[in-house]
Amino acid sequence: MTTAIFQNKIHMKYLNKIILLLIIINSNLFSQSTTGMTGLISIPVADINKDRTLSIGTSYIDRHITDYAEGVRDILNVYANITYLPFLEIGARITRQLNYSGDSHVVDRMFSFRLKLFNESMYLPSLAVGANNPYSTLVDANHFNSTYIVVTKNIPLKYFLNNLSFTIGYGSDLIEASDYQFIGIFGGGSITLLNETVDILMEYDAERFNAGLRLNLFEHIKILGGLMDRKYFSGGIALFFQL
Repeated sequence: MTTAIFQNKIHMKYLNKIILLLIIINSNLFSQSTTGMTGLISIPVADINKDRTLSIGTSYIDRHITDYAEGVRDILNVYANITYLPFLEIGARITRQLNYSGDSHVVDRMFSFRLKLFNESMYLPSLAVGANNPYSTLVDANHFNSTYIVVTKNIPLKYFLNNLSFTIGYGSDLIEASDYQFIGIFGGGSITLLNETVDILMEYDAERFNAGLRLNLFEHIKILGGLMDRKYFSGGIALFFQL
């Protein structure tokens, strides 16, 4: 009897540690895409983080899925993103070409914004409009451009599965630019499971189908990896802070 009670205490001790770890890992933050803005793998969503959330991160983009750098060099994004007020997301990003053999390194600088117009309700999705790199002094220097509208609907679940999310949007080449992203109809979805620790991601970015995974760790770290066009790896890591 004494041995059984002792074993039960040990089991409860480890069970409590597991529960505590899951609570620590759980995060209510939405996640950054490879662009540095809130999204799935690359496409934007209508969700934004709560007010005064700051994220900084970096992401690697394979050369085969971008028109920037003439599609011959991989790129590395370094970005900072902040949610200012409950309805406005602003991001600044530097994109650097990798494997560059010239005398100087080519770097692109841009900012993005997203304005959330309607919050999600029980039956209706959230709705947002946004733009990537909406202004540049030179057309040839305006890269990754897109002006878009997007809606997102979340379906909370219980137990092993925590949430289903669906997104659909439309991007326009309204602003003259050197190259674009998300022009036309785009969309995707995510499955969140294991106490919001893992997101399974699927999307169509208006040009190709992509799939990936995101790990949400310790409330402050999100690690993203995916296969773009189902064969080219891209991914990144972001750190989150509440101001």
